[in-house]
Amino acid sequence: MNGAELGKEICDSFKQGCKQAGTDAEITLSVTDLSKTPAIIEALQNMGKVVLKKAEKDSSVCANLPEVPRRQKIMVVTMIKKVTQTWLT
Repeated sequence: MNGAELGKEICDSFKQGCKQAGTDAEITLSVTDLSKTPAIIEALQNMGKVVLKKAEKDSSVCANLPEVPRRQKIMVVTMIKKVTQTWLT
């Protein structure tokens, strides 16, 4: 069994347990191929740059985050700024 197969088995068994418990709509577990990490980081950086530019011009950009309290929306924008600045240095 390789890493991908093991990860799939773990996620599938977790999903089955959540279905039995009636919490399968709340699953947040995933398997990531770490050899793809550079592409993921680049995609997140690009997304962060776009969101940051839009949020700086129009704070209502964060209003589209579903059912997130205002304080958390502000925290998301702050986090995006910090992460994007870190990546750009």
